[in-house]
Formats: sequence, C-alpha cells, structure tokens
Amino acid sequence: MKQNLFENEDLTDKDKVDSLEAMNYKIEANYTFQRPFSFDELKDKRESITNVSMQIDEQEEQLREISKQKREVLKGLKSEQKIIMKEVRAQAETVTETVYLLDDQEEGIMGYYDANGTLISSRKLLPGERNLKIEFGNKVSNG
Repeated sequence: MKQNLFENEDLTDKDKVDSLEAMNYKIEANYTFQRPFSFDELKDKRESITNVSMQIDEQEEQLREISKQKREVLKGLKSEQKIIMKEVRAQAETVTETVYLLDDQEEGIMGYYDANGTLISSRKLLPGERNLKIEFGNKVSNG
C-alpha cells in the first residue's frame, strides 16, 4: 500500500475526498487515530506551549500573592476569634479602665469598683490602709 495516495498529484481537498469516496470499500465515520503534525503545525504547538507556560507562571505568581494576602486576613480573623472565644468561655472581657478603691475598715476589705459602681474585685486591707480608730467616750483618737 502506498503511504500517500495523492503524493505527486495537485488536487484540492474536495477532489481528494471525491476520489477516496469513488474507490473505497467502506466508509467508517468517527474513527479515532493519531495524525502526525506537519513541521509548521509542530512549530505552532511549541509556541503555544511556551505561551501557555508563561501564562501559568503569571497565574501562579498572582495566586501566591493572593494566598499571602488571604493568609494575613485569616491570621487576623483567627486572632480575633481566639480572643472572642476566650471571652465567651470566661463570660467576661478584659478591659483597662479607671477603678475606684473603697475601703471597708470594719470588714478589713478594699473593694475595687468600676465607673458604674459595680464591685469588680476585693482584697484584704494592707497594713498601711488600716485606720486604727479608738473611741474614748465622745472623743475619737487615731492611734
């Protein structure tokens, strides 16, 4: 069998198909096979793979940058989540604000109150915080 039936003939694609239809034994549609590329087709494919490879590199670089940005956002959100979860577990939040210390000399306790007047903490009076008052009749003497 010849490798190329129309090798030395100058025919149009339609003329080639007409000739093949006239001399065939059978036509099989949708037959799958490997058709070799011509030199120019192969050159075009190599250029295409180079272009696609460069696009892949660009997209991967953009993906790395976006991933870096998203990781930073996630890091901040996870930090916030950790704080909120800790507060929910404790059923309170940690704050820094002005407190008012009020002593109860009779009980020997120092109370810490917030700006709303709510007792937030207490402790025993320190030795220097005790007011020693000794009553002699109507006179009060600080000892």
